Amino acid sequence: PQSVDVATAPVERTEFYSGWSDLMIAAWKGNEQQCQLYLKKDDVNAKDPQGHTALMRAAMKNHHKVVTLLLQNKAAVNLKNQQGETALNLASAAGHVEAIQALLQERADADLAANNGVTPLIAAGKSGNIKVVETLLLNKANVNKQQDNGMTALHCAINNKQNVIAIKLLATGAKFDLYDNQGRTALHLAAMLNQVDLLDKMIA
Repeated sequence: PQSVDVATAPVERTEFYSGWSDLMIAAWKGNEQQCQLYLKKDDVNAKDPQGHTALMRAAMKNHHKVVTLLLQNKAAVNLKNQQGETALNLASAAGHVEAIQALLQERADADLAANNGVTPLIAAGKSGNIKVVETLLLNKANVNKQQDNGMTALHCAINNKQNVIAIKLLATGAKFDLYDNQGRTALHLAAMLNQVDLLDKMIA
């Protein structure tokens, strides 16, 4: 059979990719060769109908080499989609450490929140990936930021029974006496969920 040049072969288009540029599709699939080709013709910061850029699409799939390539070609690291999420928000929610490290290296804002107030650290607290949490904390993410419903990363970690993350947040200065919109502190949540090990650390 005749060999196909991956770099020059046209991207496969389906209805799923409606409104996407060739660069976005190549980034989503993690195809570095095609990305290099399409960077010559496509706007690196163009957005699809949901407001996602090629960088966001690569970050969502943890194609960290493509993330680095796009950043080297002037991809704007802190652009937001229609939900107010940046590439870092999306990678943090998905637990993609390598993509997160590539974004932070290019000065992604570790505290930039989505429309609902969810920061990358809060998203990581929900997803339960301790390595993501540690990476964000090393990059000075604000441990006590509250989303629109008043919950902090600590609230979210406790609510999702992510005790290892909760302990890490507490050790990094997370306050357990901040109230969410329902009048609950992280201490209240830990008591309600009978998280004895966390209670011991909070009231020790």
